[in-house]
Amino acid sequence: MSYYRFVAPSPIGIHGKESFASGLSRTSAARAVFTGLDSRIVLTLKVLPPEPWNVQARRSELDTDNLMLPPGRIQRAEWELKSLLVAGQCHDLTHERPPNGLQLQLVDLAAHATQGSKPRGMPSSETLVMQNFGYFQLQASPGIHAITLAPGRASELYEVRV
Repeated sequence: MSYYRFVAPSPIGIHGKESFASGLSRTSAARAVFTGLDSRIVLTLKVLPPEPWNVQARRSELDTDNLMLPPGRIQRAEWELKSLLVAGQCHDLTHERPPNGLQLQLVDLAAHATQGSKPRGMPSSETLVMQNFGYFQLQASPGIHAITLAPGRASELYEVRV
């Protein structure tokens, strides 16, 4: 037997416009409530986030993987989005191959000011482009980021087009 609840913040209006993203910043947390569960079975309380999301339990009184709740017992648990995985492919259009070893960085636009059209400041994550298929991945905190070239010779030879 399976018990399932989907929880998502509802859209709320900002200046007369509805926005799903604005619902994410509300102080009241979205929640799921289960009542009348069989107290003789072991339950698991978990979050099923999209694959690139790193969601971890922030607070829980009991082990959420092995719950046996006596009648009337309330279990509360909180999860938080710790980070996101940003992945993509990179291709050198001049030589028609992946730019092996190209250094990329992720800059958090909310934490750093911009100068002209280029973000400046310390990168929040760095990586190298892999030779096979030009694959790269960067770990990011939730927010708005820009993928840029790391300072050095590569920034003279390449440019990032999104």
